[in-house]
Amino acid sequence: MNAVRSIESLAAGDGQHNLFRTLGPTLLISMAYIDLGKWLVAVDAGSRFGYDLVLLVLLFNFSAILCQYLSTCIGMVTGKNLAEICCQEYSQVICVVLGLQAWISLLTAELTMIAGVAVGFNLVFEHDDLITAICFASVVVNLLPYTLFRLDRRVAGMLNACIAGFTLLCFVLGLLISHPQTPVNMDVMFPKLSGESAYSLMALLGSNIIVHNFYTHSSFVQVQRRSSILTLASLFHDHLFSILFIFTGIFLVNYILLSSAADESSATVVMNFQDAMELMHQIFTNPVAPIVLLVILLFSSHIISLTCIVSSDVISENFFGIKLPLSAHHLLPKGFAMILTIYCAKVAGPGGIYQSLIMCPVIQAMLLPSSVIPILRISSSRLLMGRYRVSLYVELLAFLAFLLALFTNIIFAAEILFGDSTWTNNLKGDSGSPVILPYSVIVLISCASIAFTLFLAVTPLKSANCRHSSWFKLVFEYDDLMTVIWFTSVVVNLLPYTMSLLDKRMAGMFNTYLAGFTLVCFVLGLLVSHPNTPVDMNVMFPKLSGESAYSLMALLGTNIIVHSFYTHSSVVQVQRRFPVLTLGSLFHEHFFSIVLSFSGIFLVNYILLSSAADESKNAMAIHFQEAVQLMNQVSGRPRPTPGLPSAMASSTRLGTAAAAFPRGSVAGRLWGQRSAAKIFTNPVAPIVLLVILVFSVHIISMTCIIGSDVISENLFGVKLPLFAHHILPKVLAMMTTIYHAKVAGSDGLYQLLIMCPVIQAMFLPASVIPVFRVSSSRLLMGRYKMSLYVEILAFLAFLLTLFTNIIFTAEILFGDSTWTNDLKEILEALFYFLMLL
Repeated sequence: MNAVRSIESLAAGDGQHNLFRTLGPTLLISMAYIDLGKWLVAVDAGSRFGYDLVLLVLLFNFSAILCQYLSTCIGMVTGKNLAEICCQEYSQVICVVLGLQAWISLLTAELTMIAGVAVGFNLVFEHDDLITAICFASVVVNLLPYTLFRLDRRVAGMLNACIAGFTLLCFVLGLLISHPQTPVNMDVMFPKLSGESAYSLMALLGSNIIVHNFYTHSSFVQVQRRSSILTLASLFHDHLFSILFIFTGIFLVNYILLSSAADESSATVVMNFQDAMELMHQIFTNPVAPIVLLVILLFSSHIISLTCIVSSDVISENFFGIKLPLSAHHLLPKGFAMILTIYCAKVAGPGGIYQSLIMCPVIQAMLLPSSVIPILRISSSRLLMGRYRVSLYVELLAFLAFLLALFTNIIFAAEILFGDSTWTNNLKGDSGSPVILPYSVIVLISCASIAFTLFLAVTPLKSANCRHSSWFKLVFEYDDLMTVIWFTSVVVNLLPYTMSLLDKRMAGMFNTYLAGFTLVCFVLGLLVSHPNTPVDMNVMFPKLSGESAYSLMALLGTNIIVHSFYTHSSVVQVQRRFPVLTLGSLFHEHFFSIVLSFSGIFLVNYILLSSAADESKNAMAIHFQEAVQLMNQVSGRPRPTPGLPSAMASSTRLGTAAAAFPRGSVAGRLWGQRSAAKIFTNPVAPIVLLVILVFSVHIISMTCIIGSDVISENLFGVKLPLFAHHILPKVLAMMTTIYHAKVAGSDGLYQLLIMCPVIQAMFLPASVIPVFRVSSSRLLMGRYKMSLYVEILAFLAFLLTLFTNIIFTAEILFGDSTWTNDLKEILEALFYFLMLL
């Protein structure tokens, strides 16, 4: 087909102006973002939630800009499209799944295109027969790409770009003319999210970022590597400007539709197709608007047909190894889309078309997180991109865009599985409205997409695997490491649900006793294992230096935890209504409880630190194996056996123990030795340790759910169900732990255990200030305002945390200590983690 081949001529710069080389492909891509389905999604979200989701739409738009830009960079630098590189860098099974996702995305684009033209035909000609309109739309979209077959390839390419530009311009200007007084509402800076908005949020995500466009855009521009006129660097800037310019217009359209729907709806929620059309009639007040709408839909359908042909060809040839003529790529997807559209119209009438136009972007959003990962990995690979590898800042932005898409999908999956919102009941069919896609299919697609995303996140490129073979050899020497991490993740997620069978009061008492039993076993276990711990008076005179700054930060972070401030205040706030005891008595009892518990914690830290100092004999604990070896020396005679102790890989609560060990140069004599399977020489100690870890993980999970709920609701204004606060942090923690285990083995976990308290300590000074200010405010605390002596002590504690951070920052910026050099390697590993995701 000459019209399809003209796109390659356009991207190659065969036109009269080099402007079409970069602007042309982006204009062609942008047509997929202005079909009727995208309009209805914005109108529906605006009528339901007003301006609450505008900021997230802006973030989705930024993510789309970033993904499209990285796709063009990959195509220009490598001279291959994204699908070709995925076939080289991933296994056949992964490629088939990626190809299936891209083809589903392509099919949803075809479906919304046909349904949109059919609806536009009905609006202009006031024709009520929906099936006839769908058949007309199917014929039109099949014939449009053949209209340019008589033109020269170069002329056809320029004409297609001009049609796309004219369509986008009419789209933006038409909306501005129809609604010239669109306000800029500053409330959009504070999005208000809930389970009810999860469905609209997914639809907005899918309408702003389209999966198969990644492969299409990289295929368009891959010929530009052979350009003799412009350098790749100048092409990068031109493409970035073109993408920013066009996607800014797309965001402007979404904002106008969303804000106009919010203003015009007047608390009328769009529930069906008629409501949406009525609301759009209110927005488009100009009588010429329906005709302009149909023209825009016809022109955009022509361009979408061309780009979908290219996408289908790229996807089928590279992912599935199937080479078909272009006419087959033109007819097959449209045939499937026509059948599905007629089915929706037959089953549910106009309501079915409306559901399909909203559901297609939701399906797009389900496929998004796993499809973004190859872009981020390839664009940050030095072997594939060479000196054009993206910078660290772009990697961080891309990682944040990936997290945004992933968390949106996780919230949607959690709500559809466990929620009771209106749209969940509609999908289940409880509201009586016809369902075009079974609820079980939606759940299956959502859960499978998230599972595949997590799998792809820990699967490296083949080139990266070859480059880092020594790292993976180190990982594979510990066969039980990944199994233990997966087992731990399952246990951590399931433990809080074990209390669901108990009464609320009984469960609270049981958790309290469980925490007390765990702390007592922890303290007594250490005392029994090392009964002869001396009390060294030299500890009263600390000897500080730049070498000790890192350990000092780690110890600070293990002793003071930021989120515990919010959790503790939330747990005890109900005691103000306690009728038996006065607040003064409660203060004394809380103070006694805190002193008693934290004295036990200090005793544990002192035993670990002093025992390590006595037994280390100047051996420095740098690696995980050395730390475990030192713990065996602390407890008595070591019993070396191959393998990693399951207990050490089970929980990050061992970070407190790891932080107590000294850092310094590598002790070569300990490197390569296998750890003892039993950390303590007492035969009962491993069992007790495992029980302590499991019990503590259960209590930590409960408190973290409360902390996450309090923080997100009050500091961010986001109200989520409790199970979302339970799952989301643990999924991110699991991904981080698996990455460290796969890349650096037990050393990666050791670095992670030490780094987490250091990060805690960095957040501490700023988080302490509100505690002191509020507690010393007479307006807030009344006669229970803390005394002057407590204020002085609190201020000294703040200065201690602040000066520790200042010393750490000064040392890391200007110092040359051993841990500074080691930290550079840790940060490189962390940045590599961001690159992999």
